[in-house]
Amino acid sequence: MRKNYATQPNVITLNAFVGFTVTDNLDVLLKATPLPENFDLLSVDVDGNEYHIWKAISKFQPKVVVVEFNQTIPTEIHFVQEANPSVSQGSSLLALVELGKEKGYELISVLSCNAFFVRSEYFPLFKIEDNSPQALRKSLEDVTYIFSGYDGKVFLRGSQNLPWHGVKLRQSSIQPLPKMLQKFPCSYNRFEKLLWRFYLLIQQFREQPLTTVKKIVSRVAGPGV
Repeated sequence: MRKNYATQPNVITLNAFVGFTVTDNLDVLLKATPLPENFDLLSVDVDGNEYHIWKAISKFQPKVVVVEFNQTIPTEIHFVQEANPSVSQGSSLLALVELGKEKGYELISVLSCNAFFVRSEYFPLFKIEDNSPQALRKSLEDVTYIFSGYDGKVFLRGSQNLPWHGVKLRQSSIQPLPKMLQKFPCSYNRFEKLLWRFYLLIQQFREQPLTTVKKIVSRVAGPGV
């Protein structure tokens, strides 16, 4: 990059890690350049920590910000991955919209995996009546939806795919209840109710093994144990 743009006087190349701490955030890196604090356009696309990189900027306030979001996350979900350079999960559109408002930015456009924001003082120029993420986001083909029936069976709809790995999500592999218990609880017979309680006990043990064992011992041995 430095070689390709070496003869371009209006191009400044930086070979540096962009982080979100006081020593490596964009405020620190851009301070060493002649860029004004309200420069025109900032694009953040690092496949994971976009939210944290944008959040860490306080001194520089570009007029327009383009940020990549995880397009598999439903529009209504607020999700932010942990601030970790070794993690690549991304954040949701809603989380970025809320962060943008905190920083004085308004959403003006949403493409398949990029959200466009402008400083709030410029927003009236676009004459957008409803700039909610639900109104501006039109591309939902990568979203997988999960829901359950009254009987406890889990369904998948939408993409049902891991777009970056080419792996299909299988509805049969995410069923939390065994086939025998996939009924509305009021319809269980005596044996199924017993099996259901036993199944719940197993699930509790997986989540909190020590607490579950204490509860079992207390029930068997009686009060005071």
